[in-house]
Amino acid sequence: MVEDFGAMSTSPVVQEFRKRLTLTHGNDASLALYLEYLPAAVEAAPSEAIVMVNEAQQLLRNLRLWETEPDLWRHRAAAHLRLGNVAAAEADLQLAYGQYAEFENRAGMARTSVLLASVELGRGRHPLCSDLLERACIEALETSPTVRADVLDARGRHALAISDYAAAVAHLRDAFALREAESDHAGMGRALSGIGIAFAGLKDLDAARDHHSRSLEEFCAANDVANQIRSMANLASVDRERGMPAQALDTIERAYALCMLNGDAATAVWLRMMIGDIRGELGERDVALQHYLEAYRLLEHHPTDELLLGLYHRIGGIHQAVGDPDAARHVFVQALGLAERIGDRHMAAQLHEALSGALEMLGEFPDALQQYKEYARLREEIAGEESRRAVAAVQQQHEWETIRRERLRAEKKVEELRGQVDAQREELADALATLARSGAALQKLKVDQIQPDVEENPAGEQFNENVDLRSGRTKPSPRQADHEWRQIERRMESLHPGFIERLGEACNNLTRTEVKICVLTRLERTTNEIAEALWSGHRTVQTQRLKIRRKFDLPGSVDFTEFIRSL
Repeated sequence: MVEDFGAMSTSPVVQEFRKRLTLTHGNDASLALYLEYLPAAVEAAPSEAIVMVNEAQQLLRNLRLWETEPDLWRHRAAAHLRLGNVAAAEADLQLAYGQYAEFENRAGMARTSVLLASVELGRGRHPLCSDLLERACIEALETSPTVRADVLDARGRHALAISDYAAAVAHLRDAFALREAESDHAGMGRALSGIGIAFAGLKDLDAARDHHSRSLEEFCAANDVANQIRSMANLASVDRERGMPAQALDTIERAYALCMLNGDAATAVWLRMMIGDIRGELGERDVALQHYLEAYRLLEHHPTDELLLGLYHRIGGIHQAVGDPDAARHVFVQALGLAERIGDRHMAAQLHEALSGALEMLGEFPDALQQYKEYARLREEIAGEESRRAVAAVQQQHEWETIRRERLRAEKKVEELRGQVDAQREELADALATLARSGAALQKLKVDQIQPDVEENPAGEQFNENVDLRSGRTKPSPRQADHEWRQIERRMESLHPGFIERLGEACNNLTRTEVKICVLTRLERTTNEIAEALWSGHRTVQTQRLKIRRKFDLPGSVDFTEFIRSL
């Protein structure tokens, strides 16, 4: 992580932003500049990024560009995460997600889901993290390649965190392909770096070194100095595992020189410690001690408890290795106090063991035994805590898997029900169509062919009385019509249970025809479709509706169809 240090900002990104801001005129241009620099500022100087967000929010309120506000909340949340302010980050992310959803901004929703997943990852809630990343994948489907690659990157990092190295390689390779299509060298470098870490976890050190080398090339092409340094450190770590300390030392010394040019003090301390470690592996303990002491001098100006604790442990170990147990005891006691203050029980246990060894070298056996007992007690407590955490993690995984299975079953059941409803709707539509077109095969006669028979036989004795003179359609028999209507009523009951019963309770003096009109209206049929289904005219249906309105005592302001739907 790159930290900002010193009274004034030493981050080149923030300095460049402030300089350009003084030359920018107009709220629109200023807000655009904030949005341009915020992602880099979050990485380089998160504290100052939060200040930038608060300044940008004032501009946004003046411009009333509310769709931009969730972007600011998301950037501020990312800065809070880098500073370890998880609660503040989560609050900002929930606000941002709600706003993105309101504006249907799927890219913003996906990016916010990724950050929410990182929050849950930090809490060790891996199933919830996985669910959020799956949600982000769905949200990112129709967005830009950059957003899809960001989501795949996050899935790859999560797979690394749970040691699922094969999945990490797959996700990060997909992310690399998207980045490559966009010529995003920095993004390609991050993907390659993650793949290198995954291959190191799989113990394929040649593949790991190859990917770290390629990531370094991409970061050089992107002029990303901070990640160049990280890639060099990863290369050195792989070379150490390959048993090539001299090559690792050369790489890490080049990274240290680049780091000092870039003015990153915290990373410089870490690299100095790595150089000391490699010198110690080569048997050059005096040189290693000099590097540790130089790292300590750098750390005095920008103290970090975790780095200082690691440094104390290393310096004490060198003193002990070169036969100076008194100096080692002094350093270990200081380190032990720091470990207890910050609550690092693992390091405290290691320091109790190391202090026991130093006291034994000094001949102070009772004190040495006491320190060893403290070491044994802490190790037992830590082992118990780790066992309980492992059991809790298994239980949590089981609970989440149970919830996931229940959710999948519910989704499957909903889909089945939807399919059944759709099928019943289609059957009902077919039944209505059949009712409206029954006897279509016999409807060859035209009105002009029937009319002469009507003139010759005014009483209608010589023509088929089941033929409708207006349309030429053949009417179904009463038995057939009743049968078809009973089918419609059954399907109606399956779609809108209890409707006919509620209709009767609301008005108990409706005729059978009026009930049919209400049912067909509830099925969203038009007046013409109802007239065809009932073998009556358009005006007749309208008249029947007026009668129904009077029976329900409906005022003219109430829509008949809406009233029927409400029953």
